Amino acid sequence: MKLRWTIIGLILLTLLGLVAVISITLQSNLSPLFHDQEQQHASLTIRQVQQAIEERYRLLENTAANLAYSDTNYALLQPGGRAGIEPTSNRLANPEMHFVALVSLHGRVINASTYDLSQDQEIPFPGEIQAHLQAGDALLRTAADQESMRGLLRTETGPLLLVSAPVLRSDGSGPAQGTLLVGRFLDAEELQRISQVVHLPLALKDYDSALTAPGFSDAAGLLNTASPNLSLPASESEMHAYQLLSDLYGQPAYVLRVSLNRTAVRSSQLVLNYLLITLAASVLLFGIIAVLSIDRLLLAPLQRLGRQVAQIGQHGDLS
Repeated sequence: MKLRWTIIGLILLTLLGLVAVISITLQSNLSPLFHDQEQQHASLTIRQVQQAIEERYRLLENTAANLAYSDTNYALLQPGGRAGIEPTSNRLANPEMHFVALVSLHGRVINASTYDLSQDQEIPFPGEIQAHLQAGDALLRTAADQESMRGLLRTETGPLLLVSAPVLRSDGSGPAQGTLLVGRFLDAEELQRISQVVHLPLALKDYDSALTAPGFSDAAGLLNTASPNLSLPASESEMHAYQLLSDLYGQPAYVLRVSLNRTAVRSSQLVLNYLLITLAASVLLFGIIAVLSIDRLLLAPLQRLGRQVAQIGQHGDLS
């Protein structure tokens, strides 16, 4: 009887050790794999958001090129330009634009309009832009410039996607006589449009506010121009992907957050649980078969032999 339990105990310990080793191996190999997939999914989503913003920039650049390559605006910006000439697109009929301004080489605003497309009315000219309209500022084009630039500007209304184009003749010849500024606010309506593109909820915070705001503070302090994106788990079922949006001067301006479901992690846990349950059931079945086989083929004959030897010792019957 003692031998039987000793053998059964050794088998059970061996099988339990095998289950533990396989479980640890599965956890250490599959968990990082699914974690990497989760990070890749977050990075892909951030790239989709960036592409949506990039598409908006391209639309603004096309609009800016149409307005900046204009003999009318070129003549208006020349010294002694005719006062009766009106700059192209004084009214913002283009649904892609919230803002347009025609500025001289020295920073004087010749004509400007800022329009609230959702309310269908003009709004005050952003003072933050006026503060940058000085000779030598990166926002203004010089006489030698032939290419436009783009970037983000912080305003009280919110982030402004801005394109700055040199005003040239209709055939693209120069020198440039000033700057044509066009822009669109990255407002709630625009965020909703991008959210529909990626099929995920978005949130945007000013960088200074994000440093202390719940849901942003953990990531905002880790983001910088060298590492502008980051993904952090928010709970067992949700994670957040963050993107730092720098302004046209290269300074941190806003933090964009995308909320994602942690489907990869949940899937990995389900796979691991399934494998562990299957492994435990297989080990249990193997253990039962092994114990019954050893008991029948080895222990039972040994027990019979032990009883027969005991009988010979008691009665001396060698038959």
